Amino acid sequence: MPNLLLLAADRPDSVLEFLKDQPDLAKVQDEHGYSLIHAAASYNHLDFLRKLVNDYKVDVNICDEDNESALFVVETVEAAKTLIELGADPKLVGDEGESARQRIEKEADFPEVAQY
Repeated sequence: MPNLLLLAADRPDSVLEFLKDQPDLAKVQDEHGYSLIHAAASYNHLDFLRKLVNDYKVDVNICDEDNESALFVVETVEAAKTLIELGADPKLVGDEGESARQRIEKEADFPEVAQY
């Protein structure tokens, strides 16, 4: 079986094919806690993100080893909006004591996301 987290970057539909037969894999996380939710949000695969949360019941607030949810890795306002609509907690604070907004503002890579 391929690495679903890597496959999610370019071929989320292929990941969904695997999940049909093995739905528990939707909650898979790597050794650092990175999940399919993180990948879907990071790569702006919003339909895939919705399916993970709505159809496979993956927690939209699933956190990695730094206690950071997918809101910490979004690069577009659309991804941030989708996460919030799905129930992501914008007040969640990671291990470094920052919310996703504070982290995004500090890094200054995606100011429009931080502003949202």
